Amino acid sequence: MTTPLSAEDYRRQPYIVEPLRRPDFALLSDGGGCLLVTTVERARDLRRPAVVVARMQGLHTGRDEFIFAPPGLGVFSQNDTRRIEHNPVYAMAGLTGADDVDSLQLYDAFSPNLVFVLERFGFTAEGEALDWLQNGRIGLGGELPTNTAGGLLSEAHICGWGHMIEATRQLRGQAGDRQVDGCEIVQWATPFGDSLIFTKDR
Repeated sequence: MTTPLSAEDYRRQPYIVEPLRRPDFALLSDGGGCLLVTTVERARDLRRPAVVVARMQGLHTGRDEFIFAPPGLGVFSQNDTRRIEHNPVYAMAGLTGADDVDSLQLYDAFSPNLVFVLERFGFTAEGEALDWLQNGRIGLGGELPTNTAGGLLSEAHICGWGHMIEATRQLRGQAGDRQVDGCEIVQWATPFGDSLIFTKDR
């Protein structure tokens, strides 16, 4: 999608699964991306500025985990999934929390994922994300520029690679008219709880 979608145009789109309409689902698309991963020392010898994966967190998923709800709808009936109640990725990266993040790149296969990520990673309290993100807060120039290249919903669904490439561009100052001013820390995150913290080489 390269043109803005008005609220009126959105409401004209058919429901796929109520309350989600066609634009709430990432487009099927072909694409590719590549990130070269090496040591910071080796990266410093290359032509382009190094971007550092400061830390990451992942989790084992199982039958309790579902993208549209907390594990087991909040009820733990199995023992094969451990929900991360806190987000160690921030402390491991030397950050105090979500407030330190300059830009968020999130896995947005479906539009509600934005709400789930904002709440899961502490950008907002539980149940407050929809109100919080109003009035341009997640737009370029807002408090938390999010999916600045369009994300899966507007750019292409290539399983998060586009987000990581955009994080790299932002931290190198190579994002053109999408550039976040003073961008030093970018978080990639999913509603499941996986996350990477990218930083400039300091």
